[in-house]
Amino acid sequence: MSINSLKAIIEVQFKPSLKFYGKQYEIGNTLWETVYKDWRTDGLRTTFYNPDSNELCLTEYRRLLVINESIKEAKSGNFPVKNFLTAYEAYINALSPQKILRTGFRVMATYDNGMSFEELTSIMKPKFYPETDKLKKLTSAKFKDVALSILYGDGKKEIRLQTGPVNKNELLARTQFQINKNPESLGESSLFIDIDVSSTEIKLEKINSFVSETGPFIEKKLKDLVEYIFY
Repeated sequence: MSINSLKAIIEVQFKPSLKFYGKQYEIGNTLWETVYKDWRTDGLRTTFYNPDSNELCLTEYRRLLVINESIKEAKSGNFPVKNFLTAYEAYINALSPQKILRTGFRVMATYDNGMSFEELTSIMKPKFYPETDKLKKLTSAKFKDVALSILYGDGKKEIRLQTGPVNKNELLARTQFQINKNPESLGESSLFIDIDVSSTEIKLEKINSFVSETGPFIEKKLKDLVEYIFY
């Protein structure tokens, strides 16, 4: 089973603080050359880049964001956890923010087993929309396309799951690559999976454990979903 991560996003949103503007270059000096090779700033925010690994890090007055767009196997070790935690430590050491508003870990992935769009639709449909007379009368006996979008809770976490068959153009539109401009390895049709795990209740000192634990959690959810649909 090969599930590829297309985009992994880790974000923490803070209570806004104007103190950021006196500290953003202190944060930047900690990350530049040690974690990220390139950077740019407009005075309001600073963005760091590693073009060779298709990764960027954004620091601004109300949030820290790391995005990795490498197309590789969706394993927790391939998500940008280490770089995010390094940037997070630099941010809070410089600013000592008082409150976290939201923490999120999102992975957009694809599973390509060589099936056509129509084949993917026919396999996925009965898994989530069982055939009943009432459903047939309401819709049709045959679906041309199918998708699943659900939001559910797991303790202090909120999980948003979206999945469905996509063609290559739709996949590129959903992913909206910012750094990876040449995703030649993507198939013409595949199953798209988007998992976003977030919380508004994680405290400053718990961010490390939240991020470290969520990577393996997402990896398992991706595998479980693919196994449920296809096996």
